[in-house]
Amino acid sequence: MFIEMPSFNFVLKQWIFLFETAVRMAQEDPAALYNNVLEKIRQRAGLDTLDKLLSKMKISRRVLEGDDEHRRGELTQAIFLYSSATGIKERAGKRFSRRLEQQKSQLKQEIAPRLEKRAASSDRFGKPNDGTVLWFLNNSLPFTKSGYTYRTHSSLKAIQETGTSVQGVTRLGYPVVIGSIASTPVSTVDGVRYRRLIPIRYPSTLTERSELAAEMLIGCARDLDARILHTTTDFKNAQIVSRAAEKLGIPWVYEVRGELENTWLSKVQEEEREIALQSEYYNLARTRETEAMKAASAVVVLSEVSKANLVTRGVEDSKIFVVPNAIDDQDLYRDIDIPKLRAGLGLDSDSKWFGSVTSVVGYEGLELAIRALTRLDKNWNLLIVGDGTELPNLKKLAENLEVRNRVLFAGRQENADIWKWYAVLDVFVIPRIDAQVCRNVTPLKPLLAKALGVPTVCSDLPALREVAGAGGLFFPPGNLNQFVYQIEQAMGDEELIRLGKEWVKRRTWKANARRYSEIYTYLERNDSQS
Repeated sequence: MFIEMPSFNFVLKQWIFLFETAVRMAQEDPAALYNNVLEKIRQRAGLDTLDKLLSKMKISRRVLEGDDEHRRGELTQAIFLYSSATGIKERAGKRFSRRLEQQKSQLKQEIAPRLEKRAASSDRFGKPNDGTVLWFLNNSLPFTKSGYTYRTHSSLKAIQETGTSVQGVTRLGYPVVIGSIASTPVSTVDGVRYRRLIPIRYPSTLTERSELAAEMLIGCARDLDARILHTTTDFKNAQIVSRAAEKLGIPWVYEVRGELENTWLSKVQEEEREIALQSEYYNLARTRETEAMKAASAVVVLSEVSKANLVTRGVEDSKIFVVPNAIDDQDLYRDIDIPKLRAGLGLDSDSKWFGSVTSVVGYEGLELAIRALTRLDKNWNLLIVGDGTELPNLKKLAENLEVRNRVLFAGRQENADIWKWYAVLDVFVIPRIDAQVCRNVTPLKPLLAKALGVPTVCSDLPALREVAGAGGLFFPPGNLNQFVYQIEQAMGDEELIRLGKEWVKRRTWKANARRYSEIYTYLERNDSQS
């Protein structure tokens, strides 16, 4: 629960800022603005409403046709092609080429070098280590509900409970840039405070925005007497935080929660991935991410798999700390009445249910779950909780395979009730595709499923092996027959359920809070000895 006292001036400032950001986006990337508006309509009004609207608008989904070079990550060639567009696309093409130029420039901007020694002139020189640890974030509760915000909030809450002063501060313009308005400059959620960086005006270039974000972050850090800055992927956050830390003379932490370049690669058509691996964008993004990891005072990763990967990229082993995804203690001891929960959520109590609570994106492999219904007996139904770009395609596939009546697309759900959607399942599935990002990045969801007594079936990938561990069954990625077989095997397997609960008992946010405290102590001990 969060409580805010409305601030009229702050709200008005945000409405002005929202108008300016929309104008900026319309100038820089009208296609992105158009698609963002359509996605908002789809989420709030439904797919049918969106389709009706599109039929009336008779507007192309893109101002510019998607260019092959841009799609493959060849930025320089894409810039040339867009800037040389003729006819009615000329002005939009030139605007979009300027936007790509800015993105390319940002990808070439170096990370501030690692702070080896605190200067005598630094803000905190000679002070005891009793200031605030300030987390610089992409987004936060209550405006964004995702695995990212769940991990962030759970971590901050647990760290705060150890007695450490910790606060979050969100990226420049958030939450206005996602179309939401905050009541006050600080949101308090379950006792955790999130500050907002809302400027008077929105700079016209990405470089200017990055510089302004660093400037505002420095001001916020000084107000709070920050002793450590902590941020998460991707490199754009590292560029801002590294500059702020250098100016303040304090250490900073880079938490690697994802892999920018490999997430992008997972969206490229399979037949083009080998070419995309050599692309300008992929290599620039990978270079910046590696540079950020090397420049940070400490690096946090979510798994041993990720740590090993970073070591091969040249990051010092001694400064990499594994802080895995985790669960709340209470999830292990909930009193679960499945028939009652199913009735409350509108699910057929007599059916067998498998499914996932997830971001509905391509690399999650949910297409395989739809196809599994064609092989499972008619008493099996599929539950997909969440939203994302892949949702319309999944709905169409279910219709084409004539299984739409056996799939419940429940959409986004409130965090407070999300455990119920896990608990009602007979089998929790994670059918991720065999992409590099899926091999390296561990999700939260199998841990909560196990805590609630739901067996898991996962693609056999290194990251999923590590996080799902005991209490899970695995199948070769994309193998429909084996996927269906393991779902049937997992159903009602009491030993799997027991092993799963034992597996997650040591993986709690409280345990993680101790790990974070150790990292912060390590940084300040090293800093004081410098």
